[in-house]
Amino acid sequence: MKVKKIILCLFLSSCLTLSAVASQSHKGSTVHAASLVSRQTAALSRSGAVLRITLRATGTASVKKVKSTFTLQKYTSGAWKKYFSWDRTADSKTLSVDKDYKLTEKGKYRIKFTATYYNSSTSSTSTVYSSAITY
Repeated sequence: MKVKKIILCLFLSSCLTLSAVASQSHKGSTVHAASLVSRQTAALSRSGAVLRITLRATGTASVKKVKSTFTLQKYTSGAWKKYFSWDRTADSKTLSVDKDYKLTEKGKYRIKFTATYYNSSTSSTSTVYSSAITY
């Protein structure tokens, strides 16, 4: 009877772990077993027609480089579509972006921020989205 309880506990523990990893991947960031990502954020604010894009990517201590693509997306015909895109690279564990972008079209916008973190032997990629903002 004790062996059955131990097996059941191990099985339930495995199910809970898989469930937690699955739920994290739906929050807009990719989860890896050996993730190099410490923290990654994307924020969007607006003053008149000017969008302020604020991005932060921080890798763990072993990270040597962060490469990123950030895409301004516009909500059109029921879907998010690429409006404009930029690339940035930092030869350190931290990447910061503060960028202003002047809008010329009314609409609903957000930022898609994808960063790849590199150490000496592997890499890990994560994507996050800002909240949407309307102009």
